Amino acid sequence: MNKILKSLVSGFTSLSMCAVCMISIPATADEYENIETQATNRTLSVDFMGRGSTPNDASPGKAGFSKDDVNLTNPLEFWVGIGVENVNDLPLFTDGVYSLDVAFEYDPNYVKPYWDKTTASSTAEQSWNDELVKGNLSPTGDSSAWWNDTQYEITSVRECDIDTALNDRENSTEAAQRALDGWKMCYVGVVFKGDSLLRFKDLASNSKQYLLKLPFVLLSAPDETAADQNPTVLSMVRGGDTFAIGSGSDGTNPYASWFATTHPAPDDTNLKNLFDFSGDISLFGTNDAIDNIVAVKPGETPSDPGATPSPDTTYYLSSDKTLQEDKFKAETKTYYVSVPNETEQIRMDVSSSEKPTVTVNSASVNVTASDAKKYSSDLFDLAELDKTVNDGYNNTVTITAGGTTYTVYIRRLLKPKITLNYGNSPYGEIMKASNIADADKQAAKDAFNVKNKYDASYLPSDVASKQRIIYTLNAWGKSTDPEVNMDRNDYALFVYEQTDFSDPGYTATDSLGEPYDVTQVQREIKVCRLSGGNISENVSAKNYEVYTIVNEPSNYLFTQITSKSKKFLRPDIYDLKYSFYDSVANETVECVRKIIVIPKMSDTNMDGAVNTNDIAYVKIASQGGTIVATNVPERIKNLFLNRVFDGNYDTAINTNDIAYVKLASQGKVLEPFYR
Repeated sequence: MNKILKSLVSGFTSLSMCAVCMISIPATADEYENIETQATNRTLSVDFMGRGSTPNDASPGKAGFSKDDVNLTNPLEFWVGIGVENVNDLPLFTDGVYSLDVAFEYDPNYVKPYWDKTTASSTAEQSWNDELVKGNLSPTGDSSAWWNDTQYEITSVRECDIDTALNDRENSTEAAQRALDGWKMCYVGVVFKGDSLLRFKDLASNSKQYLLKLPFVLLSAPDETAADQNPTVLSMVRGGDTFAIGSGSDGTNPYASWFATTHPAPDDTNLKNLFDFSGDISLFGTNDAIDNIVAVKPGETPSDPGATPSPDTTYYLSSDKTLQEDKFKAETKTYYVSVPNETEQIRMDVSSSEKPTVTVNSASVNVTASDAKKYSSDLFDLAELDKTVNDGYNNTVTITAGGTTYTVYIRRLLKPKITLNYGNSPYGEIMKASNIADADKQAAKDAFNVKNKYDASYLPSDVASKQRIIYTLNAWGKSTDPEVNMDRNDYALFVYEQTDFSDPGYTATDSLGEPYDVTQVQREIKVCRLSGGNISENVSAKNYEVYTIVNEPSNYLFTQITSKSKKFLRPDIYDLKYSFYDSVANETVECVRKIIVIPKMSDTNMDGAVNTNDIAYVKIASQGGTIVATNVPERIKNLFLNRVFDGNYDTAINTNDIAYVKLASQGKVLEPFYR
């Protein structure tokens, strides 16, 4: 609003009656072309703000007016407030609000704008204005809660007839009927008059802000015999001429007003596209038809008819995104719910005196009665968290009954996870090979599977020397299952006795999609350490050792498990467990990497050296003798023989392997199976 228009509005307020209550501000080019696309489930609400001479932001309670509250000699004063949420990233506010225009329709049989009973009717408008000033303007205090009275002035028209021709307004049908029923309209404007201190400029908080608080008085209440015990008697007018916000240094850039259908000026901003309106307030009776709302994930029905179904999971509503409260309050119209990722569907259970309507992301959802005053919506799908929308609360549910609407924002958390880097198995080498295109990875695996060796067409450059090695299935009991055959496990890590090894690394992500500090991920491994070098040793609980690693980088060097200073581990497949606690999802995230410990090639007697002593064991094995006793699990036997004895990689343990043991004993290092 410019200076000329501001003076026009000030002069306009001196009129006691008017045909129309608003001045239409010409549309101007808006340099903030993407304001509407930035919308993040912001809410616009009309809230009851308490009885008495001052508005109550903190705990206004319910209106719940009745005949007992009616006193025409000393009428009851009450306040309503126009609230907005999540506007801290909206230039319309953060550039500073220059002007505000709002309007309300009301039934004068029940309510009207505040006036001082001691004043004559000719000065009633001034009483309305003075009370507005008292509730909204202040020379000090929080600039997000008050308009500064040195910088702003209030302009108002106390009462006028409803103009049904107002520009592109919501609820035009209701307005026409209300005009016939004798309803009135009041207008309030706030206009900048100073030279600094624009309200909301650089607003940081996303909490609810009250644009304006308006005082009314109670004149009557529905009779006990009335068909409607809680009629709507006060309603915010949302139209191009009745709800507008000007921002910036001159009130035109950006500028926004509310249009029910299509904004006539394409460069202007439509407030309707920025806010979800949560409904007009009810003033009488219980004030709210709805007594309680919860979100429910149904329990699962087991396939066995005789088994007990799992119980429902109930998620209680919170009045803020921090989820510190879990109690429904009828006077609070906006709520938040956070559910774990596995909750793909949910329903809303509503306790209400009448059947509610439920919409999910603007789509209607069927509601059925489950009991007296108990209603349940059909199950509906939940989209996973999208941090760009309402801080991740990107599922919007509205529930309406008795003329009151509640909005519930539901956040379905992401699945927290630990993602392992690839290991040094053949599959792992293929997956991390830079010379194999991602699109060809599966083809490279398939080619490997044909002969259990790297295919020349898909040979990872880092293991080019291992092209001739056959990774016989015998080591895995002929299994091709990647949970059994570690050669076909992407993340398996093969390590050698008497040799330190590094973790290939990992990343961690929490349920909000944020990177988790990898040094805070705990690692734990339980290993079986032999008393000597005999693989056939009878082991017991005393042979097992547990190592826990915390506060270390993801590529941590393990020096305490297979180091030279330690006795041999029994060759085997061990679980390296990774875990961290996700406080948002309230769950512990776990992941396992398979660690396969084997002696070095040809160290058949497991003494840490490859020499002629190892030849004897190869001879025994080649003749079908017992190398591994029957007390040792078959998986260990298979692994040991086929990855330590098979020096020529021909998949057989025979006398041909003796020559390779001799070579190794002479210091000629054999190519190991794994890098």
